[in-house]
Amino acid sequence: GGLSGSLNLGDGNNSLTFNSGAGTLGGNLNSGSGNDTVTFNGGTINGSVDLGAGTNSVTINNNDSRINGNLTMGGTDTLSYAGYTNPVNVNLWSATSVYYGNATAIDGYISGLDNLVGGSGSSAAA
Repeated sequence: GGLSGSLNLGDGNNSLTFNSGAGTLGGNLNSGSGNDTVTFNGGTINGSVDLGAGTNSVTINNNDSRINGNLTMGGTDTLSYAGYTNPVNVNLWSATSVYYGNATAIDGYISGLDNLVGGSGSSAAA
């Protein structure tokens, strides 16, 4: 199961949870200027995630969850692997004071990351 198109959360404060068995979001996940929380307890996004401005967080709790595109955050943002039990690797580099890089469970690049929380497996940040 899943949703074949993209999902736009708008400018408000949003909370979205993908649970185990949720299937796949076939397109992109976008939001606006609000404070957004996206939690992966399962499921996959085939497109990219752009959380816009605001204080945003993405938590990946399931070893099988994936973002097959890019993860772009625009405000004061956190990427958390708090419930992730496999090893986590995050590589960041700076380009004009904006951090770009790649991370476990995200196939594209990540950008706009301010805070990182490791999982219970071995974690490495570079």
